[in-house]
Amino acid sequence: MVEKTMPKPATKYGRNELCYCDSGRKYKKCCLKKDLKEYGRSIKYEEIENSWGKEDWDKEGIDEEILALYQEENFNDAIELLEEDHHDYPHNTDIMMLLAECYITLHRFVEAVRVLLRAKKIKPSDPEIVYNLGYVLTCMGRASDGIGYIKTAYELKPPRELKRAIKKLLNKEEELLKKCEDRSHKISLEDDLKLYDEFLEARENLYQRNFKTALEKYKSVFEKNPAITGCLVNMGICYLNLSLPEKALELFEQAKRKDNDILTLLNIAKAYKALKNDDQIEQVKSEILTRVKEKPTLMTQRTLVRLISGFIEINELKDAKELFTTFKKFQKMPQVKFLSGVIYAQEKNYKEAIKEFEIVIDDFGVAELYKKKAEQLSQGKIKTFNFEPLTIVDNNETI
Repeated sequence: MVEKTMPKPATKYGRNELCYCDSGRKYKKCCLKKDLKEYGRSIKYEEIENSWGKEDWDKEGIDEEILALYQEENFNDAIELLEEDHHDYPHNTDIMMLLAECYITLHRFVEAVRVLLRAKKIKPSDPEIVYNLGYVLTCMGRASDGIGYIKTAYELKPPRELKRAIKKLLNKEEELLKKCEDRSHKISLEDDLKLYDEFLEARENLYQRNFKTALEKYKSVFEKNPAITGCLVNMGICYLNLSLPEKALELFEQAKRKDNDILTLLNIAKAYKALKNDDQIEQVKSEILTRVKEKPTLMTQRTLVRLISGFIEINELKDAKELFTTFKKFQKMPQVKFLSGVIYAQEKNYKEAIKEFEIVIDDFGVAELYKKKAEQLSQGKIKTFNFEPLTIVDNNETI
């Protein structure tokens, strides 16, 4: 059998580049799936005199396109490319470390643990891998396990800067154990990871709008591990979509007491919207905006998209626009452009809405429908259309 050889273009190909087949479409919308199926990987190499092989890639480190996405805080797209590279080069710990860091930033701690455990098998004496594993285990509520790994990292002669950070952390070990959730002695790590798979199954039902099924699955997971705050939030979302805002509000408030996250506040505002309590909406909205202004440097693309989408849902278009203009570094991101189009459409500024939807048609299929409806409204062919602020989510991301 003749082995298939992937054609190599003269320049590096990113997912958003025009495809090498000259179709005029982006690579991700054209030949990417074919290449993955036929060759088992995507094109992301340069044609040079000596074609790069696995060892050369390992030495080169992380692809520039991925680093650019990471620096732009476009973590979901970075993860997509890193997961492809990890599949192609399962022994490259640089890829694994950056992938884990992206997971951690998005609070996808269990996926980070799984990647770091694989990295540790390859380089068991790497202090940075061991430290990161300890850190993320602490984040997911396994403080004793986490501190154990952090102590091991200190014994592995880490670089000076990491050594200082570990020493500072271990000086507060007792305080850390009191502050952090510790399930290390209650459930094995293996069972904890299996429980997360059940959580993902529940979330998939939520994405498919099977709210009753999702609710039952979340309840099952939460009974086994009440520390998973995401269960409370997502159960609340189920109740909200089942027209039970009182129950939703109760769960959101419970989640807030456990982890006063800004997106939990947003869900509380949505519950008050369903309950038609404008005074409480204003109070919660004010708290959200105050926190945003206090720490603007901590804003991520994911959080911004959620906030803008949520403000549109509760009909606070002025505040949604303010967020859009405040965080200019995210304005060119497809998700943000899409929501900008929704704002224009809801304000009946169809000309600008059409422009925004046109830009992101290749990224989001729904943008083509929204563009068409905006055109029909501007021409008087239809009288109304509900431009919902659909949040485009990755199947692994917390809704």
